[in-house]
Amino acid sequence: EVLRHLLKMDHEDELSSGTQERIARGFFRNIAILPQESRVERTQKNKMPEARYACLRLLAEFPDSQVYLAKDHDVDRFVVLKRWKSDGIDSSAFEKVVEEVRSFGKLEHPNVKLLYDVGIDREGAYFLVSEYVQGETLREIIEKLRVGDLAYHKLYSFSYRVQLFLEVLRAVHFAHQQNLLH
Repeated sequence: EVLRHLLKMDHEDELSSGTQERIARGFFRNIAILPQESRVERTQKNKMPEARYACLRLLAEFPDSQVYLAKDHDVDRFVVLKRWKSDGIDSSAFEKVVEEVRSFGKLEHPNVKLLYDVGIDREGAYFLVSEYVQGETLREIIEKLRVGDLAYHKLYSFSYRVQLFLEVLRAVHFAHQQNLLH
């Protein structure tokens, strides 16, 4: 539906078995939701090393998970951290998490975000960490085009929108070649 709107705007957005074992043993680093202060300040205040990932702000919430903008302190970069809710996760829910991570991990394509890390946090919740792409979302751009923002219509001409649409199609085609459906 978002892609359909994108084109209409001129007239009116795998885990290996070893990885599974490391997750089960909790070998991946933990995450924490921390206030925005420097790493040194947090370490001095808490008198202990901080978690690798600090969640800075909630980007999206779903019935089974939350998605955060986070800071990866080891690499000093912003990332996206998806955290599944830990309350009541059963074996079938765990299988869905593993399948999502496996599927995401197979997608190495210029138009697909990279998967950086997976693990279990201090509260027992599963998480994955992926590339953060700074900028406006497709939904935000489409909304500005929909309401007639002239600057956005100039920036996102019809031919440019077609190019964006083709990039999305290339990513979807690649996913389908990997036997993944979205």
